[in-house]
Amino acid sequence: MMSLQDFLKASSVLLTICAMGILASCSTSSKLNRNLKTINQAIEASPALRSGFTGLYVADVSTGEVLISVNADKYFTPASNVKILTLYGCLQTLKDSLTAFRYVETDTSLILWGAADPSFLHPWFDSENTLNFLKDRADQKAVVLSYGHSGQLPYGEGWMWDDYNDYYQAELTSFPAFGNILLLKKEGTDQITSPAGFTEFFKKDNSVKRIRRSSEKNEFLIPAKLDTVKAFYQEVPYRNAESVNASLLAKLTSADVQTALLTVPEKAITLHSVALDTVLRRMMVVSDNMLAEHLLLQCGFVSGDTISTHWTINHLMKDPLLKDVKPYWVDGSGLSRYNRLTPVSLCKVLSSLYKIIPEKRLFSMFPAGGSNGTIKSMFTDTNDSPYVYAKTGSMTGVYNLSGFLTAKSGRKLVFSIMNNQFDATVAEARNATEKIVSTVRQLY
Repeated sequence: MMSLQDFLKASSVLLTICAMGILASCSTSSKLNRNLKTINQAIEASPALRSGFTGLYVADVSTGEVLISVNADKYFTPASNVKILTLYGCLQTLKDSLTAFRYVETDTSLILWGAADPSFLHPWFDSENTLNFLKDRADQKAVVLSYGHSGQLPYGEGWMWDDYNDYYQAELTSFPAFGNILLLKKEGTDQITSPAGFTEFFKKDNSVKRIRRSSEKNEFLIPAKLDTVKAFYQEVPYRNAESVNASLLAKLTSADVQTALLTVPEKAITLHSVALDTVLRRMMVVSDNMLAEHLLLQCGFVSGDTISTHWTINHLMKDPLLKDVKPYWVDGSGLSRYNRLTPVSLCKVLSSLYKIIPEKRLFSMFPAGGSNGTIKSMFTDTNDSPYVYAKTGSMTGVYNLSGFLTAKSGRKLVFSIMNNQFDATVAEARNATEKIVSTVRQLY
C-alpha cells in the first residue's frame, strides 16, 4: 500500500504534468488567436478587401492541423480555382496520355468519335502523329465524324454571351482543332492567319482597333490600318467550331469527310495523342480555359463514351472526396459565376492531391511565385526557390488564390484565400492577397 507521503509526492508530479499540458495548450491557443488577429487586421487594413468578402483557410498539408480559418466554410465564386477540381478529375480518370479519338475501320471508311482532345493542331502541342494517322487512312477511305456520343452545347452553363469575341471563351466541341481559335499575328511585313482560309471572311473597318467577330457567324471586322502597324496579335474564337473543324479536317487530309450520329461501339479502337501532364501543366500554369473545358469533357468520354460537361461532373461527383466537399460545380474552367466553392473544400482537394501525387510532379502543374504562370510577378521577395505554388482565379469583383505554401520555418502548408464582391480592381485585390499570404508565411 502506498504511503501518504508517496501519494502526495505522486499527486504533486501528476499536477505538475497536467499544469504543463494546460500551459502548453494555452500557449498554442494563444498563438493561434494572435495569428488569427494578425490576419484579420491585415484583411481590414486593405481597402480593396475590406470593401468585399474574404475567406481564408490554412492547414498543415501533412498533419491536417488547422492553423487559420476565416469564413472558410462560406461559399465563394471561385473563377479559375475551379480548375483545381478539373485537375483532380483528370488525375483520377485519365491515363498517361490523352485519347485523340476512338475509331472503327471498314473497307471503305474510317469512322471517328472525337474525344474532345484539345491538343489536335493546337499551336502548343505536337499532334503530328494524330494528323499522319488520319492522312494515311484518308488516302484510301472516306472519313466519317460521328457526333452520336455528344450532347454538348457550344457554351457552358452560365457563360456570358458577350464574351464570344474573347480568346478565353472558345466553343466546346467533341473534335476540337487549333484550340477552336482564329489567330491573326503580324510581325513587320509578315502576317500569319491560323487556321488558313478565314481571310475570305475578313472585312477592313476604320471603326475597330481590334478584331471583332459577328456574334452569330464567321464574319470578322479587321482594323483598316493593320497593314501599317509593325506588330499585332489577337486570338478570336470562331463560330460553329464543330462544323468548321470538319471542313478543316477535309482540307488537311484531302479526304471526303462526312458526318453521322452513331454511338460508340465496344469494338472501337483508341488512338492516343500527347502526354497528359503536358496539357495539364499548361491548363494550370497559364489558366487556359479551352484546355480545362475539353479535358473535363475527355474525362466523360473515357468514363462513359459521353461528351457532356453536365454528365461528366455528375459522374465525377460520385467520388467520396467530392461528395464530402459539396461543390456547386458547373464547368471545367470557372467561366461561370454559377460555380461556388469554399476555402475548406479547395484545401481538402489540394491536400488529397498532395497525398496521391508526388510533390515534384504536383507542384510542376501549378504557377510558381516569382517564376512562371499567373503568379510570376508575385512573391519575388526571395532568392530561394519558389515558396508558393498556387492557382489564381479572377474576374470582375473576384480574386482567389489556392495552393501550397512553404512557411519560413520550412513547414508545408495548404491554403485558400477567396475574395469576392470587392469594390476595387483585380490588381489591387491581387496585391492585398499577396501581402496576406506573405504574412502567413512569416507567422509559421
